[in-house]
Amino acid sequence: MEGMEHLLEDRFAHAVAAFEASLRIQPGDPEVLEGLTQALIRLDRLDDALEAAKKWAEATPDAVLPHTNLSIIYQKKGMTKEAEHEGALARTKSWTQEIREEKVRSAQTKT
Repeated sequence: MEGMEHLLEDRFAHAVAAFEASLRIQPGDPEVLEGLTQALIRLDRLDDALEAAKKWAEATPDAVLPHTNLSIIYQKKGMTKEAEHEGALARTKSWTQEIREEKVRSAQTKT
């Protein structure tokens, strides 16, 4: 929570420190990795943000947002091919989620 407060108040270096401390207690926590990624992007620490976002994507294999952030980071680093790949992954995961949700809604309507 401390990291999120710092992030929301634009104290990005403090947010990074809080998120890193939290990861020492709960390694791989997706919410912490998300916050860490956002803080690092805002500090323009793109290599560190890239590593955090990769860990975030590994921790949440079906999630869209980590791949969206990876695409943004790669784009900022001038790595167009990688950015496009991650953007495509994010879109595919988003469509997959929409299809699943539609199937659930459809099944609920039939019952």
